[in-house]
Amino acid sequence: MTAYDTSNNARSDVLTVIYTLVDDYRSVRIFNDGNGPLILSSISKQNGSTWLILNFPFLLPATIEAGAFVDFDVTVDRQGLNADNYSDNVVITSNDSANSPFLLPVTLLIDEVTRYSLENGYIYLAGAEGYIDQLQVDPTGSSNYGQNIIKDGGHLDWLVDGTPFSRLETTIQTQEQDRLVLNNQAGALWDIRLNGPSLTSSLNLAYAPTNVQIKLNMTYEDSGYFDYANRYHWELNNNHEALDIPFKTFYSQTGNIRTIEYFMRNPDTGHYLEFRTNNLGDPEHIPTTGNNRLIAIGTGNFDIDFYNLPSHKIWMEKNSDTLTLCSGQDTTFQTVNFDFQVADFNELDDIEVNEHGDKMPFFYTSADEPITNVYGGEYSFDELLNRFYRQSSFFYTDVGLNIWWNWATQYTGFVNNWYRSKLKNNLATWHQGDDGYGHAGYMWTWGYDANAPDFGRGSPVGGLNTNYDTRHLNTNALYIQAVWNYYSWTGDYVFLNSQLQRVSDAMQYQKDWLGASTEDLINGENSYDSDHGGIHDEDMLSNYWDLLPFGGLDAYASIDYYNSLLAMAQIHYALGNMAEGDDYAALADQTKTAYNDTFWSVLTERYIGAIDRLGTSHDYGFTFVNIQALEAGLADSVRAENIINWLDSGDICSRWVFAPRTCTSSTLDNWRRVDANRADYGWELQLQDGGANLYVSGYDIIARAQYSGANAAYTRLKEILTRYSEPDKLTGGSPTIFNETIQGGNDGAGSIGVMSHEFPESGIAGSAFLYAFLGLKPMWDGLHIEPAIPSNQTYIGAENINYHGMNLNFHITENTITIECTRNESVGENCYVIDGSRKVFPAGTFTLDEPYGYQADANGDGDVDGLDLKALIDAFTAGSATEIDIQTFALGFGR
Repeated sequence: MTAYDTSNNARSDVLTVIYTLVDDYRSVRIFNDGNGPLILSSISKQNGSTWLILNFPFLLPATIEAGAFVDFDVTVDRQGLNADNYSDNVVITSNDSANSPFLLPVTLLIDEVTRYSLENGYIYLAGAEGYIDQLQVDPTGSSNYGQNIIKDGGHLDWLVDGTPFSRLETTIQTQEQDRLVLNNQAGALWDIRLNGPSLTSSLNLAYAPTNVQIKLNMTYEDSGYFDYANRYHWELNNNHEALDIPFKTFYSQTGNIRTIEYFMRNPDTGHYLEFRTNNLGDPEHIPTTGNNRLIAIGTGNFDIDFYNLPSHKIWMEKNSDTLTLCSGQDTTFQTVNFDFQVADFNELDDIEVNEHGDKMPFFYTSADEPITNVYGGEYSFDELLNRFYRQSSFFYTDVGLNIWWNWATQYTGFVNNWYRSKLKNNLATWHQGDDGYGHAGYMWTWGYDANAPDFGRGSPVGGLNTNYDTRHLNTNALYIQAVWNYYSWTGDYVFLNSQLQRVSDAMQYQKDWLGASTEDLINGENSYDSDHGGIHDEDMLSNYWDLLPFGGLDAYASIDYYNSLLAMAQIHYALGNMAEGDDYAALADQTKTAYNDTFWSVLTERYIGAIDRLGTSHDYGFTFVNIQALEAGLADSVRAENIINWLDSGDICSRWVFAPRTCTSSTLDNWRRVDANRADYGWELQLQDGGANLYVSGYDIIARAQYSGANAAYTRLKEILTRYSEPDKLTGGSPTIFNETIQGGNDGAGSIGVMSHEFPESGIAGSAFLYAFLGLKPMWDGLHIEPAIPSNQTYIGAENINYHGMNLNFHITENTITIECTRNESVGENCYVIDGSRKVFPAGTFTLDEPYGYQADANGDGDVDGLDLKALIDAFTAGSATEIDIQTFALGFGR
């Protein structure tokens, strides 16, 4: 047996590698110079050197016939190595007794390299051989630089057609006070300039490339949990300070947010590691036309605004100890830019969500209470509230599939960004057609794909399961609600009018084919559909909760039907069809009565889940059914009190804290759809069987504010935010810091649904503050404002709320609502309603102070605002109250 270096085409018993970026490997050939078969047993590194990499494209043991040979590559990696001589042996064992083991020496020589640097008080950078390995900044410009943004042993470097810009041969072409030009001697120049807090740079190529990217390696730990408040890493037997992790949050200019915790332990790939930029249809953009900005919020005293990345394609790559920010794409451009600015953002109020300067919504409270997690991380209520809203609403790179779009309108409707525009596009193109039984008007469960024309319906032909009808029965109701929600926030009359026939057809389908016209409820049991009767291990799913055979008389789908009737009433009122609106409002009242008559359990004093086609009631303590019924306003005060008392009993809310159990008794072996009665979907092992889903908490908070008051809702919200403050931040991969399994993506089934994988509906929880406490409710006649301030707050507020083209800020005290408009692009007359009084928003920018509600009895004489209550009441009783009396009474008492 002989082994030699085919790179030099000569036999050699010593393989010597002098490292360059071009010449970083050698090909080794093993030749059988004997007469019989040569059997290779193993190829290994004698000393196990990490810089030495062996790549052989054959399996061992391998047989080489006489006169034949095999090749393998020996590669070296000098990353993190200092200038020195390194050596090891490749050990080859075989049946050649005279030459086994065969030792092939490998040496790596790393010479001292010339380093370069550039600094101006705001930015310090340094590197060698064409890369940058030190990048430190100071937003004050005082040269008090923070930690190195680049991981120890990592680089900031270009990748051109798969090859790094950096090379051993790189020279300094220009070195000036604020400028550095690097020449890699392979047709590329990197021109770097500093100007105050800004770094601008361009890669200039002497040839047309096919792909250009830039990559920034940052310190990171994929395992464990990072508590950014105290910059500490928590992990069993590996707790330590984590001061070198540079950033805690990343925002693209669409509002898409990725927190550092989101990446940790997360096994997902593809779009889960990409950032959403401003492209609805996702066609390929050339680098100069895409939205290519990313803001990185630091863990220390600096932030970075990567305002001009090479491309709108921005993503992260990661391994166990490195998080790499990447941007680039296929291009033939010979000049590509990479620019950033050192900043110190007010994260709550400075983050832009589009290229026009609209800002991310910001909620606040007067108390801004401190919250300390069990690991000692110290946060404030407002900090957590806003990060929770943003992360829950915009961590996902899209608005989900069809059945998620109604939820998405609720947490993105008031934000003028890509997500809202995408919703409009999606709603306008939601496929409406045959339900598989010849009935028109059905809103398809998963949308339409021309390449699989029956798949998106959800069966009964060619769907997710060709043997069963897997259609969701509430999609029509979801569509109608989503159309109204989108219009109610945007005032897009053209869009609403364009959908009128579609929403009418969608409503008629519910009446004609889902039982609504005869029962005022949704009933999946009918003569044409044999799979939605609600029978255990026989029937199919009918909605989002897809392990359960909701059907028959369906309490969950009937909530959406009720809401769709209310939405249809609002749609017709908005279009001036008052009589039609009244008709739908009357139908909603009928459904409300039917719902309580049918689904209220006198025995358990809560709503059941369904009544199957055999007449059997199914009640497993479905918290999500009861909570969403409350939020919809289906319950009276007595029923609501019973439900909330039940929710607060036992461990319903305390087991998972961030959300109630989805049910209080197991459905395993009791009530499951066909093919879903699996032991590994059992109690607390699966989100839908005793687990918890974050989105439900949004409805919980709103319902408590409606029925139990602001204090009860605030208490629940604080409990949720306290759980959110823990180091896992309810995101990342399994397990959580409390060893809970997270469902979705490559994690598979799990106990909880949180801000990871495919749970964009989590935004319902994050946005609840706006609806529960500020009381914003867009209606056909204007924006209704009905605040509910917790007793421990003197004021609450929200900024950057987009309503009908106006950017509005709200500051609410005990008796005054201040509305500020900072930009007004509204069209026509737009109104607001406070205490039943409807007024027109002024044109242009403005500030309004509006009194509301109960006014305080300042002097303690039993009158409101010093008014003579007895005289006013007597005047009303006698029927002699004047218009001024009436206005005064309304001002004093409001609601």
